[in-house]
Amino acid sequence: VGMGGDTLYMRDGRLYVNGIVESRSTAQVGTVSAADDIVHPLFGWQHTFETKGSRFGGVVDTPSLHQWGPLVVPAGTFFMMGDNRDNSVDSRYYGPVPRANVRGRPTFVYYSYDTERGLDFVRAVTEVRWGRLGTWIR
Repeated sequence: VGMGGDTLYMRDGRLYVNGIVESRSTAQVGTVSAADDIVHPLFGWQHTFETKGSRFGGVVDTPSLHQWGPLVVPAGTFFMMGDNRDNSVDSRYYGPVPRANVRGRPTFVYYSYDTERGLDFVRAVTEVRWGRLGTWIR
């Protein structure tokens, strides 16, 4: 979601990249309740990269799954977040990923389904996005 020099932060489950809210179909709409938010000791690394006095607002005292930053991604690294944000252990837990750790490039979409439609446990079969299968990534 971000590379070296980008300023990232999340408020109420919405990701902001350089002050612009991420627009994606799987992004959460509305606010996230405090009961759904998670505070984890591994989020503490974020205080190292935070931008105090940022034009994007104040720093969150206790980073959580849906409330953190703003922080600047260090040069030569990537900030990674999973598609299933609430169930992904990603850069929010372990920090930016060095470019040297990224191997390979995606070439095509192997499989895709709509995570918002259909019934739980069967949507991976009933909500296949047939138009995306085999799409080449450039």
